[in-house]
Amino acid sequence: AICIHMLRAGTACRLPHRRCRQVSWIRSTRRCRTRAANLHDGSCIAIDVEYLHYGGGGKDEQSAAAWVSLVDEEGTTLLNTYCNPGLPEPIQWKGGVAVEDATYAPPLLQVAQTIMQHAAGKLVVGHGVAKDLQALGLQEQSAQVGNDGSPVSSTSASSGPPQLLFYDTMTFRKFQGQGGTARSLRKLAAEQLGMKDLQVLKGETAGAATSQAAAAAPGPKRRSSKGGSRGSLRSGHDPEVDARAVMLLYQKIARPELCSYEALVALKQAQLLREMRSRQQSI
Repeated sequence: AICIHMLRAGTACRLPHRRCRQVSWIRSTRRCRTRAANLHDGSCIAIDVEYLHYGGGGKDEQSAAAWVSLVDEEGTTLLNTYCNPGLPEPIQWKGGVAVEDATYAPPLLQVAQTIMQHAAGKLVVGHGVAKDLQALGLQEQSAQVGNDGSPVSSTSASSGPPQLLFYDTMTFRKFQGQGGTARSLRKLAAEQLGMKDLQVLKGETAGAATSQAAAAAPGPKRRSSKGGSRGSLRSGHDPEVDARAVMLLYQKIARPELCSYEALVALKQAQLLREMRSRQQSI
């Protein structure tokens, strides 16, 4: 493991903990969370990706990222767009995002670059987010953040610090089933947030009212209902709705346990200020 004392500054000490002179570490199985940077203390955005499924079915079926949504900590939509993964034609559509929606969408590379711009200086949160980043071609620039707030793995090919840091809510113990098995986002939202239907989040924000950025955010305007190449989402998932659910789960359940005490106080103060502004605007 490496020292992450200067990670937020854009540089990272690559020495083992025992040799790093920047940070004093507690001699225990846990790291000193008051000395090291806890990445759960900073700003974050939530991401969700939906896929276009194609191929021969069964084990031969393949998937490609075709619809991406990003939301910020207040539930404001930063990005909501189809993307074209550049699949060879013709393809045998099996489900998920319709072929025609992906065909006339911006290229996957362009959408990935937009994601990197929004992710600068922030922690990217998602449910099964490692798979999503791989499908977007961002795995080589990313590093996963653990429950202690420090990077636990990196697939970055460069010697420098990763350009994107992500946290997978599937690793949070309260979101796991027996034996650490993964649980679906819908079940977690129903159990932890009391939401029987995630669609109640559609068109709403998780916190303050939607800003102008949400209204201007590019996004799909329609979804076909016919089968074949014009098929609708097989699972009925909406990534914008799912991204908001992930953000709520992270903010309300996971983050309070993962943050340092000082950051938790600051988060509560910010939450109270948002609530006060909301009340004043409604008067």
